Amino acid sequence: MIKQLTVLLLLLSNTSIAQNKPHPTQFDKFINKPGIQWAAYASDTFNFDRADLNNRLLNRLTKKEIKASLPLDSRTTSVNNIKYIPLDSINSVYFGASTGMDNKIDTTRFLITEITQILYVEKGILKSYIPFVTPALPVYLSSGKYLGESFYFNTAYNYKYNRKFRKKNKLIFLGQTTSMLKNDLEQSKDQLKTMYGKIYWKHSGLMCWKIR
Repeated sequence: MIKQLTVLLLLLSNTSIAQNKPHPTQFDKFINKPGIQWAAYASDTFNFDRADLNNRLLNRLTKKEIKASLPLDSRTTSVNNIKYIPLDSINSVYFGASTGMDNKIDTTRFLITEITQILYVEKGILKSYIPFVTPALPVYLSSGKYLGESFYFNTAYNYKYNRKFRKKNKLIFLGQTTSMLKNDLEQSKDQLKTMYGKIYWKHSGLMCWKIR
């Protein structure tokens, strides 16, 4: 699973000094490298109404082609102790039983995916790292009223922030988001590493699914 970003060059003045905010997890500890000038969590929620990403992930998990864990918060040290478990065990925790729970999933509404993402500036270039994704299931009352989404499992773990993917891998376009980012939100809980001075840039992301 990769996320392609429009690469932007940032002109950094000599007053842009990096400042760390401790956040020691196995996924964000790379920000302590000297070449990383700024970093922040920029997770997003995608509604893949056409690409059907969640059903692809569930199908591969059922076939044991990929691994998964219970949902974990990327901003906590709980992600330092990831335990892969089979789908039956995930269903047992989520639905409260160990068998027959797949039938409770309405695949036509299994559309929302939480994308955990870390944006970072390395040597003046804005880059993206996606440690994992989290499919979510819709929650309804017995009356049929929609309440929201509930995280189902974490999967597609990527433990290397600067992994190089082979060009021959086939990609399927999934969706796109656009948001305005700025580096001076020092009080934000999502900030990992800040820079003095104000630098603004536009972040345009393209979500793609890699076919192996």
